[in-house]
Amino acid sequence: MIEECKAGLTDIVVVKSIVGKKKRVNQYALVKLHFMKRDDLNDGLEIEANSSKLLIDAKILRQYFGIEYQNNLGDILKQFTETFGKAIPMNIPKNISDEEKGAMVKSLSISDSENPNKIYCYKIRRNPSGGKRSDFNSDKTKLLRSGLFRKFEN
Repeated sequence: MIEECKAGLTDIVVVKSIVGKKKRVNQYALVKLHFMKRDDLNDGLEIEANSSKLLIDAKILRQYFGIEYQNNLGDILKQFTETFGKAIPMNIPKNISDEEKGAMVKSLSISDSENPNKIYCYKIRRNPSGGKRSDFNSDKTKLLRSGLFRKFEN
């Protein structure tokens, strides 16, 4: 599920909760933070996180954000988490920009088994077991076709 999308100066961050059978690398992960370069949504980094820290190797974080290694970096993950925490809004914005919506669709579409760039809708389908949609399909429909989602919500 999409919890929030927040644009930064050079990156867009999509926050996705890890629910149900979604795979997590770390058993303590609560969300996935999908960082994407504003000027190239294909350049992204997904980081698992919980309420107290980012669950990623510091070297991977440094490489993605272009932070040079120095002996006195200290705890870069802690510093990054604190700085990032200050940028998170207190409330989820009611209106999102087209740029943010595009980033959310791009992030969701990574899970699309058919065509990750697909934005069209020509049929309604539910999973055979339990007759429910996947979290991915549900979120993408809610984002792109909210009227259709409300009509077939259950």
